[in-house]
Amino acid sequence: MHYYGDEIGMEGDKDPDCRRCYPWNWDQRAEESGQRAELLAYYKRLIAVRKDNPALRHGVFRTLEADPHHPFYAFERHSPDSRCIVALNRGDHDRALPLSPDLLATELLSNHPIRADHVTVPARQAIIVRLAASDPKALAQRLYWREGLNQTATARKFNELGMPHPAGRKWRQKDIAALV
Repeated sequence: MHYYGDEIGMEGDKDPDCRRCYPWNWDQRAEESGQRAELLAYYKRLIAVRKDNPALRHGVFRTLEADPHHPFYAFERHSPDSRCIVALNRGDHDRALPLSPDLLATELLSNHPIRADHVTVPARQAIIVRLAASDPKALAQRLYWREGLNQTATARKFNELGMPHPAGRKWRQKDIAALV
């Protein structure tokens, strides 16, 4: 949840201190402007990432990892044209989050491509990863011929991975038959 003033690190306490006046001239005070400007830039980047990725606004939600004994949480959101993973690490140690090698991944806050079968979530930080499908034909052939999945199971795997269908619908057995 975001409350007014969070974007510049405004502090508050319990009622009535929770309704402080917004410091409209914060950027003119040298002792406050550096850190607050950095935080504001971070919020602006988060807003831009959300605007540019439809799945983050209205995609289907699925928890990937949640363990009450570890301060790490990851979830996925996907829509017909976008798929993202958000991972939050509140712990004191970096965490590795596995990624499918069949997908192209980009960390959106830094805009760096991920060229591995996992992404590292630094301690006390969060990441947002956009996943894009690699070549559907190559993936279908690998799943069907090398991993031995039948056409129906391959279609199911495509849908689980969020592989966008050219017609904007779910993959079916006959779609896979055309690829293999």
